[in-house]
Amino acid sequence: MFIMTMMFVLIVVVVAMVFLGEYNTFDSKAEIIQKKHIEKQKETIVFDTQRVLQFITYMYTKRDVIQDEEVLKSQILNAIEQLYGRQDGTGYIFIYDFKGVVLSDPVQRKNIGKNLYDIEDSNGVKVIEDLISVSRKEKGGFVEYVWLKPTTGSLSPKVSYAQSFEPWGWMIGTGVYLDEIEKSIAKQRRALKMKLNKYMIDIVFLLSILFTFGVMGIILVNNILKREIDTFTSFFQKASTSHSLIDKKEIQLLEFKNMVSYINTMVEIIRKRQEKLTELNTTLETKVEAKTKDLNEKNKLLTKEKNFSNSLVKAQDSFIKHSIHEINTPLAVIMTHIDLFKMRRAKIDICQRSKLPVRSLQTYMKI
Repeated sequence: MFIMTMMFVLIVVVVAMVFLGEYNTFDSKAEIIQKKHIEKQKETIVFDTQRVLQFITYMYTKRDVIQDEEVLKSQILNAIEQLYGRQDGTGYIFIYDFKGVVLSDPVQRKNIGKNLYDIEDSNGVKVIEDLISVSRKEKGGFVEYVWLKPTTGSLSPKVSYAQSFEPWGWMIGTGVYLDEIEKSIAKQRRALKMKLNKYMIDIVFLLSILFTFGVMGIILVNNILKREIDTFTSFFQKASTSHSLIDKKEIQLLEFKNMVSYINTMVEIIRKRQEKLTELNTTLETKVEAKTKDLNEKNKLLTKEKNFSNSLVKAQDSFIKHSIHEINTPLAVIMTHIDLFKMRRAKIDICQRSKLPVRSLQTYMKI
């Protein structure tokens, strides 16, 4: 249960970190989104300004030479005011001459006819002067400044694009308020936050359900495991004294059922080996007894043979001693006669050398 709780908390923390990372990623991308949005809005105001300039150019080139030019200008300005602008009062076209006089401003009509050339915003930007200056470039240009927003009645940052119509000395332009971009990003951020919150609630709810089912599943599995482990424990206790087997019908888990087959096979093998061992022990005892008896008989026989050998050796010793004694007596007699013979022979040699008469020699030999 503790592990499940920790896993649940860990999952919630991980999901929260993912969502927080997504939210932070959105914040880090907000600047990129802002730049892209500004670029897109710039493309829009450039497109609108150039379309108006094309309209003015077309009306100018197709004008009736006998028509009063001031009347034509008035018609063109009126048509532009009717064709352009949004319901919220933004997206309108403003037209000034190069001196800074307001020719068309559908939002602040009270300014028409006024010279605003020297007007500055709160940051010191000479708005109209700069717009006229960039409009006279070949491709026009952009100016960022602070201006009164019609929908709020307060000053807001704005970027405008302007191009000139040289034949009449006009500066034609339109702009977009930058706080709309901030509102758009804030709106996306709120939408993302709401979406992430909804996802968080859904995930927590889903995790709660999964946690509940998980706990129930764990309790059920624990009960099954406990019952089957008890079955195995009982089996091993019995197996220590008898050759009992596990009944597969008592086991529900497939993995344990597979184990039952192996365990029962093991018990059968052990039983057969034990029977063989018992039989071998019985046979071995009989063989040992027979061998022991045989060895005892052989030991007795060896003892007899040893005693006989000892008596034989003693008899041989006695015989040898007696034989030596019997041999030594005549041998001594013989040696004595040999010595006497040698002595007589020596006397004969002496007489011969002395030339004694034989008789004397015979007398000498008798001596």
